[in-house]
Amino acid sequence: MTTFRSGVSATAATGERIHLCDDPRCLAAVRTIIDDAQCPAFVADAQGHYLIANQAFCELLGAPASRVIGSRISDWFEARVAEERMRLRQHVLRTGSAVHVTDMLRGRRFTGAVHPFEAGAHRDCIFALLQARPARPEEVAAGLYPLECFDLGPLSELTGRELEVLQLIGQGLTQREIADRLSRTVKTIEAHRAALGRKLHAKKNVHLVQIANLAGMLDPAGTPRFATLAAN
Repeated sequence: MTTFRSGVSATAATGERIHLCDDPRCLAAVRTIIDDAQCPAFVADAQGHYLIANQAFCELLGAPASRVIGSRISDWFEARVAEERMRLRQHVLRTGSAVHVTDMLRGRRFTGAVHPFEAGAHRDCIFALLQARPARPEEVAAGLYPLECFDLGPLSELTGRELEVLQLIGQGLTQREIADRLSRTVKTIEAHRAALGRKLHAKKNVHLVQIANLAGMLDPAGTPRFATLAAN
């Protein structure tokens, strides 16, 4: 548990509102903590404007902080993805409780904790921390906020079959093993491998394995999701 002032605290385990005192030093400390985080983190208001964003989140969006701060979620993601995440934020603010969610942004899988947040002049905001890991059993047991629209990033260029092949490459299968698994010829798999390299700018299999890993394809629990994505 992290205590910010007497009687006011925040913890991901209980899902409490993060409510800090109005002392500017308190908000400055929060900014420092967010900036030091190795995973993407940000604070956004109820209208979807990013008020605080660390370097990891800016790198995820592929833009400097000067462009990210003050912009809206709809400036970075397609409408259906942005709208669904705005509904998530509204849910958090309406209930006053934190939620956990598994998400995919820019083709990377994250488990996120989204908290109601208030500090200084920042009222009716949310604080989000996105970690590149599967959801923990206790998070699943508590109930994950359901998302249906994902930002596939470069993976959006792939066909359903190419997604399957990428996942199997990530699992370490050879082209012969993939061909047997999918009941295709090795020549067909070679063509899919060439298409993956071209679309994802990946010259070597190790690069494809890295992409599959970041997308959560190596997590057995992620397999149904990618089956759904391939179907779409």
